Amino acid sequence: MKTDMQSIVFEDEIILFWDRPDFFDCSCKYVIFLNGEKYRECEKTHCEIRALSPETSYSVLLEAHTLDKTLCLSEKVIKTPSRKKRIDVTQAPYYAKGDGKTLNTAALQKAFDDCTLSEAVYIPDGVFLTGSLRLHDNTELYISPNAVIQGTENTKDYLPKIKSRFEGIEMLCCSALINIGTLNRGGGYNCKNVTIRGGGTICGGSAALMQNVINTEKELLKKSAESLCDKENGCECPDTIPGRVRPRLINISSSQNVVLSNLKIKYGPSWTVHMIYSDSVITHGCLIESKGVWNGDGWNPDSSSNCVCFDTDFCTSDDMIAIKSGKNPEGDRIAVPARNIKIFDCRCIAGGGCTIGSEMSGGVSDVFIWDCDFKNSFTGLSVKTTPQRGGYIKNVYAKNCTVPRIIIRTKLSFNNDGEPSPDIPVMENFHYEDIYITGECFDAYKNEHQRCEAIHIEGFENKGHELKNISFKNIFIKPKENGEPNKAEFLNVKDMSLSNVTSVICGK
Repeated sequence: MKTDMQSIVFEDEIILFWDRPDFFDCSCKYVIFLNGEKYRECEKTHCEIRALSPETSYSVLLEAHTLDKTLCLSEKVIKTPSRKKRIDVTQAPYYAKGDGKTLNTAALQKAFDDCTLSEAVYIPDGVFLTGSLRLHDNTELYISPNAVIQGTENTKDYLPKIKSRFEGIEMLCCSALINIGTLNRGGGYNCKNVTIRGGGTICGGSAALMQNVINTEKELLKKSAESLCDKENGCECPDTIPGRVRPRLINISSSQNVVLSNLKIKYGPSWTVHMIYSDSVITHGCLIESKGVWNGDGWNPDSSSNCVCFDTDFCTSDDMIAIKSGKNPEGDRIAVPARNIKIFDCRCIAGGGCTIGSEMSGGVSDVFIWDCDFKNSFTGLSVKTTPQRGGYIKNVYAKNCTVPRIIIRTKLSFNNDGEPSPDIPVMENFHYEDIYITGECFDAYKNEHQRCEAIHIEGFENKGHELKNISFKNIFIKPKENGEPNKAEFLNVKDMSLSNVTSVICGK
C-alpha cells in the first residue's frame, strides 16, 4: 500500500507529511528511515528531519508498523537546496531599526524588492514597526525567533485599498500587513513560490487598528450616496459593512506554492491568514492567535485548492478555520470551489471551531480532517449555511478527533445581507469516524466549558435538498455529569448510517 508522502524542503531541514492510512489505529506507528537507518518513530502523519546539509540528496523511507505486519508507504530521494544569502534588513542600504518605534515600511519593502531567487530577507531580533508589505515571486522571508514584524495601528499605513474578498463578496479592502499576490480571478497565479519561516512573529495592529479602520470607513460611507442603513439588513451589527474593508494579517491572492512554517501569527484586525483563488498553501508548526479581535478567524481557504494546515495551534476569537467559496449569486457566478483541503494534528486553545461556511456558494468539496484536538473550541466540527447560498458541500471526512460537538446548521441568522441565490445548496457525503465528543463547548469569554448538544445535524426542509449520505462510525459521546446520555438530533437527513455510536439519545 502506497501513500503520497509530501515534503517541505529547506537547505537544512525536511518536513515530511502524508495522508492517514485507513487501517491506522492506536496499535500502529510510523517509522521514518533516513539513508537506510532508522531516524524516528511517530504517531502523527508528519515528521521534521533537521540538521541536514545543503545541496545534498537524502533517501527517505516511510513505513507503517502494525501488530502483525510492516508496510512500506512511500520512498523518495529528496535533495536539499543551496543555502541562500541573507539580506539583513538592519544593514546597508536598508538600515531598518528593531526598536518598536521607527516606521520601517520603506526599508523593509526595498529589501523585498531587491531580493532575488538566491537570497532571503532576514529579520534579526527586535520589533520592526511597519505598514503594508508586498512580496513577489520566489521570495523567502526568514524571521528570527526573537524578531517581530509589528503592524501599526494607523489606517493610512494600509493604503491603497486592494481587490479582495471578504465574507463572500469581492470588494476593495485595505491592504494586508503581508500581501502575497494580487486578486486576479480567472487570470492564473501571479505570485509563486513564497516562503515565510524562522520561528519569529508576525503581529498586526489588533483591535485598535480594527476600530480605526471601521471608524474611517463609517466616515467615508456618510459622504457616499449610498445609505449605510439600507445595507445593514441581515448583518450581524452596525460595524459589519464598514468592517468588511479591514485588512487581513496575511493575504494570499491568486498565488501558488506558499509556505508558512514555524511562525507566531498574531492579532490581525480581521481574518488572520486568508487565501483567495490560490493553490497549494501550506501552514505548518504555527501559532495563530486573534483573541480580542471581532470576527478574528484564524485560517481561511477561500475558493482555494490543495491547502494544508498541520501541527498548528489556534487561539482565536471566531472560527479557528473557515473554509469558504463566495456568497449567493456572486459566488454561484464565479463558481470557484474550495477543494482538497487537509487539516491534521491541529489543536484549539480557544476559538470557534473548524467550520465550512457560511459563504460556500462556489462549492466546497474534499475536506479531510484527522488527528485533531478541538475540545477547547466552541463549535467543534461545524457546517453553516442558508437556503440563500446555493452551491454545494460534499465529501467531508473527519477521523480520530476530539471535539465538543458536531453541528450542521442551515438556518443562519447572520451574514444574510444581499440578493439570495436562486438555488438551494446541495449537501452530501459526510463521514465521521473515531470521534470523541465531550458535549462541553468552551466559552473563551467566560473561560469555562458549558454543556451543549453533542450532535445537531440538519439538512434543508425542501424536498430533494436533504442532507444525503452521512455516516457516524465509532463515535463516543461523553455522558452528562449525572450519567445520563447526551443528545443527538438529526433533521432532514437521507441515507444515514450509525455504527457503534455510544452514550447518546437520538432525536427525530
